[in-house]
Amino acid sequence: MRRDQRVGDFRTRDGVIAVEPDRERRRLGGVDPMLDAQAHLVQIRWTPQRGGVRRPLVAVLDTGVDGRSPDLRGAIRRDLSRSFVDDAPLTDRSGHGTHVAGIIAGTAGNGLGIAGVANARLMIIKIADAQGRASTSTLVRGIRAAVAARAKIINLSFGGPGFSKIEQDAILDARRAGALVIAAAGNGGQAGNALAFPGAYRHVLTVAAMRGNVQVIPESTRGPQVALAAPGKKILSTAPGGRFARRTGTSMATAIVSGAAARLLAQRPMLDASQIRSILLSSARDVASVGRDDETGWGRLDLAGALTSPSPAKDGVEPNDDAIQARRWPALLPGIAGEVTVDATIEEYADAKDDYSIQLAPGDMLQVDVAGADGSDLDLVVWRPGAPAFVAGPAYARDWLAATALGPGTGEMLQYVATEAGIHTLEVQASVGRGSYRLTVRRIAAPPPPPAMP
Repeated sequence: MRRDQRVGDFRTRDGVIAVEPDRERRRLGGVDPMLDAQAHLVQIRWTPQRGGVRRPLVAVLDTGVDGRSPDLRGAIRRDLSRSFVDDAPLTDRSGHGTHVAGIIAGTAGNGLGIAGVANARLMIIKIADAQGRASTSTLVRGIRAAVAARAKIINLSFGGPGFSKIEQDAILDARRAGALVIAAAGNGGQAGNALAFPGAYRHVLTVAAMRGNVQVIPESTRGPQVALAAPGKKILSTAPGGRFARRTGTSMATAIVSGAAARLLAQRPMLDASQIRSILLSSARDVASVGRDDETGWGRLDLAGALTSPSPAKDGVEPNDDAIQARRWPALLPGIAGEVTVDATIEEYADAKDDYSIQLAPGDMLQVDVAGADGSDLDLVVWRPGAPAFVAGPAYARDWLAATALGPGTGEMLQYVATEAGIHTLEVQASVGRGSYRLTVRRIAAPPPPPAMP
């Protein structure tokens, strides 16, 4: 039909039943063309998010992100993104950060490229240069920026040798602020399995990398710090310049777990960090032997299982790993007789000690019962008033130990009569296992002194 012809001109012609404009129709959503090449989504039992779900904020501390990537454009919070190296956060001369970001939150159902694990918002924090080199200062500044922006998930897909107290303290502060820190175990599996930090710090969910569902890749670092495993072999994701590429390593596996954590938070926005961690670990599928192992931690990620798992109780008093940290929280039974029950969680390596402050006077009796999950081995220790942060070695116990209950099994009972006044520290220790426990604490006041003789 010529432009100068009107629809009505055709309605009067013989044999014409109906005439109307040839309207344009566009694709609604659509299947991402590379979805079938993302085997890792099948391996974790991924399904697309449905409906108007919330979009949790995930902080990606990495080499930056190519902000022009079509599959990431709608996910990036440009107003929050920061750089602690020499150029802008939304440039990526390495490609590593762009790849990690796409795994977490590449836009699904837009008919372009790949699908991310979650429909999340991304706070891009550049802490590493084009060669992927970060430092303690950039890491700590990046964590603090993520906490200030109230990111509930912090993805750290990198690592290196050497413990830093400043880095550990930043992670503890993030945990105290309610953030779940997820980090790579490292790619030193063929070079001695040396601990890689930040993955080896306490209160980090540390991720190993697998090939498919049955085998850890040779590069994945093994050790007691490993909490969970996820696919990490030839993972397809976004690359700078609107391209797509495959990469291998624990960085990729970590991003998959961060995406799964974001999915949980989108589904149940009231979950806290302790609950998200507990769900991811309790729903994980054993790979080889039953229980925890140094290759895969508590098992391989099962997103479908996590999304259908019940919500556990919150463990709101964290971190409380030593006497100093315990004194930051309100004391149990502060100077009064009575009884209190605490429900909390504990986990070998990542959160192996929970400390609580208790005010005792000379002659007060402290009675404690603890019962933990099947497969755990819990112990009880009481430290004297004034105990500093724990330092390994016999001197600490010699100077500060008041009482212990160190038998095998899931439960312990302890009874102690105080010999001095002050804030004592009650410590629950997990040498083996993880899960919830119930702690019952009773304080029986010292009997009054006998009346004076006339």
